[in-house]
Parts: sequence; C-alpha cells; structure tokens
Amino acid sequence: MLDSSRSYVVASVTDDLQGKCVRARQEGADAVELRMDLYTGDPLAALEDADPDLPVIVTCRPDGYDDGERSTLLSRAVEHADAVDLDLDSPDEVWESVYAAADLHSSTKIASHHDHGSTPSTEKMSAIVDRCLSQADFAKVAVTPSGHTDVHRLLGLTLERRNEAVATIAMGNVGSYSRFLAPVYGSNLTYGSLGEPTAPGQLPVDRLSSLVDEFGGGVR
Repeated sequence: MLDSSRSYVVASVTDDLQGKCVRARQEGADAVELRMDLYTGDPLAALEDADPDLPVIVTCRPDGYDDGERSTLLSRAVEHADAVDLDLDSPDEVWESVYAAADLHSSTKIASHHDHGSTPSTEKMSAIVDRCLSQADFAKVAVTPSGHTDVHRLLGLTLERRNEAVATIAMGNVGSYSRFLAPVYGSNLTYGSLGEPTAPGQLPVDRLSSLVDEFGGGVR
C-alpha cells in the first residue's frame, strides 16, 4: 500500500516493466505506474516479475477497452500491485469489481479525475477531491491550465488539502513546473517519464526527482 504521509515520484511505464523498474530506481523514482492501456506486451505477466521493493500503481484508461475488459484486467492486476488508479467517472459496476479486488489484496485505491480541456473553479476542484475521497484512499486531480493563474489556484488547493491523501497535476507545458512544485505544497504523487511522456507536460524522471529533492517536496 502507499503511504499517505509522504510524496512519491512515480515513473510512468508502457513497456518492459522489469527493466523500467530497475531504471526508475536508478533515476530516483519512488514508484512506477503501469499504464496497462498503453503497455506493449502482456501487462499481467509483466507484473509477476516486477521489482517487489518498488511500489507499482496499475491503471487502465478507457480508450481502447470496454468497461468489462477494464474491470477484469484491473481486478486481476491488483493481486500483484500496491495501488490501483481508477477514473472517477467509471461505471458503478467497474468500481465495485475493481475496488473489491483491491480490498482483498490490500491495495491502495486511487480515484482520479482528468480534465484535458480546462481548469475548473477552485470550488469545483475541491468538490472533485471530496468525491474522490468518498470512494477511495487517495484523490488525484489533473487539469489543463490556460495560464499561470490556473496553476496557482491548483497549488493553492493542494496546500489547503495537504493533510489529506491528495495528488494534483497541472498538465501541459504551462503547468509543467507543477510537477515538482505540487509535492512541496503537499501533493502525494507526481509523475515523470522514462522516455516518451504518457501525459502532456511530464518531465523526465531523473530531472523530476532531482527537482523534488532540491525543493524539499519529498517531505510533507
């Protein structure tokens, strides 16, 4: 399970999980995220050979999978994972199946919301956090800022909710600095790349880890 009292630099992985776990550790990552929807190869087989000392978060975004396939894949994956990340707007039957499996295997439950077009009002983002935490152990909110004011609002919300298990991300180039500043404000999770980014604005893991350490973001 993940520790809500600390921040994690998470390396997003889409292939060669075993090799990428080794590289992630070398480059300063605290955990890896297995993007099952983007993975090249059999992600379930890969999980069995993952580094047992490096926490693994599994997720499968809706693109390319129907709800039944996602539910089955994630429910099987949590047997070998430390945490599972499920989209907030997933159907109830997916929530019930995946989270029942997570509880059975003592995996941390992350409820996530991604806004790829805008940054909602502070009040709406706070309500999204509340909704996530009503269903899961961790809340993750990723938004798309149109300018620095949006980023600052997100960081302000992060600071306000820093005593809760909350992760915040400002996606895209405008918000790329939030990747290392959000942990300073209290975000539990920040994501970096090992090669091609899996989300807009991701920084390379080695650079992200160095910046988080430099600004003291690993300590909450």
